[in-house]
Amino acid sequence: MSIRQKILSALAASLVIAFVVIGTALAAVVLEKTHSLAEETRYLYAATARNIISANRLDEREDGASLLASLMPRSPVVAGWLLEDAGHRVLACRFRQPVELECAPGMQVTPRLLAEAGINTSPELVSAKPGRKWTLHVASPEWAYLPADAMIIALALFISMLVIMGVAYGITENLIITPLGSLAAASRMLRAGTLPPPIPATARQDEVGDLVRAFQSMAQEVIDYRHNMEHKVQEETGKRLQAEHNLVLAQRLSATSRLAAGIAHEINNPLAGVMNAVRALDAASVPPEKQSEYVRLIHDGLQRIDEIIRKMLSFQQTKPSSCVIPLEEVLESALSLAKSRLGDIAVGRKPAAAEVLADKGELVQAFLNLILNSTDALKDAAEPSISIEMDVRGDRVTVTIRDNGRGMSEDTLSHAFDLFYSESESGTGLGLSITHTIIENHGGEILITSRPAEGTTAAVTLPLARKDRVG
Repeated sequence: MSIRQKILSALAASLVIAFVVIGTALAAVVLEKTHSLAEETRYLYAATARNIISANRLDEREDGASLLASLMPRSPVVAGWLLEDAGHRVLACRFRQPVELECAPGMQVTPRLLAEAGINTSPELVSAKPGRKWTLHVASPEWAYLPADAMIIALALFISMLVIMGVAYGITENLIITPLGSLAAASRMLRAGTLPPPIPATARQDEVGDLVRAFQSMAQEVIDYRHNMEHKVQEETGKRLQAEHNLVLAQRLSATSRLAAGIAHEINNPLAGVMNAVRALDAASVPPEKQSEYVRLIHDGLQRIDEIIRKMLSFQQTKPSSCVIPLEEVLESALSLAKSRLGDIAVGRKPAAAEVLADKGELVQAFLNLILNSTDALKDAAEPSISIEMDVRGDRVTVTIRDNGRGMSEDTLSHAFDLFYSESESGTGLGLSITHTIIENHGGEILITSRPAEGTTAAVTLPLARKDRVG
């Protein structure tokens, strides 16, 4: 509800309350006055009846009551009257139309009869002779004493209140509502980033004028501050983008350096052995049995270098095949390839029906790397075991490979996916990095959790194959 509506509601409520209070007070005064006039009329009417009875000695005649009825005067403020004898019976009565009342001499006077006759004044004794005790009841309606212009007075009162309310609303509208409405519109413009136009009430020398001037000053300061902030934000954004660009370059250079150093380190060891064997074969005095040993060393070194190069090529971003493969079949292949390394390690299985859209060879390589890592971690375990569980939820499947091996520290776990980082002397440090790349290329996720002496858990989540994706 707006301020204008609230003020109108308050003024209307005030008008109603004032009209009710003033009208009630006025009605109480008028009713009190009319009641007094009705009683005074009753007294005068009774005095007239006494005079007529006394002048004509009607209380001594048998037909005195009927003669009194013919002699009583008529009055516009008297609706009728009723003469009661000592036995509470009607002696005579007369009422103006349209009072529908069956009133006849001899009827019993009861409160109901008096009420139906409209008797609203006190009874008045007009004859006190023994056997001729007459009581007069006068019906003098109070509305008959209302001034003829009573409705005009009430209407004038109502119109006066309406005028007062209109003047009060006009003053409120001009002094408060209109300036506040302009302030509200200016606030919306300021929130939108636009400097509002001057408000007409700025020149006023009162509280509203002070408020408007303070708002105008504040609006100008806010706009200036916003422009300055936008300029500073642009400058800082430019600096941040430049810093990010420099950081990306530095990270690329650092990654390239680490990659080059790792490749050089991994290749250098077998390459040094190959060069030593070549030098030995170049000597003229090499026995035949040594020649075959040196050739084998050269072959092993070159095979080691070839393995490192092939694993590095696995990092190439390739699009997975559009072939739908049962994931259980992928795990079976990975376990078959790792069979010689598993030996006596107990492998628990919890399979589930799940198909994925993938390159089977790449996924087999990824799960094989995880299984081989678990195998290496179980070398010193008293009762080595590996569990492989599949869990299908919604449109994704999660494969959890858990072992009870030596586990990893937080520092080791933080470097698990780094290139050439390995705690095994025979490892290249590429297995988990390649696994991470393969899983991401298939739209999946891999999460590894581990604690020292509590084992390691690798959870691989992949999207299930959908028919609308095939082909």
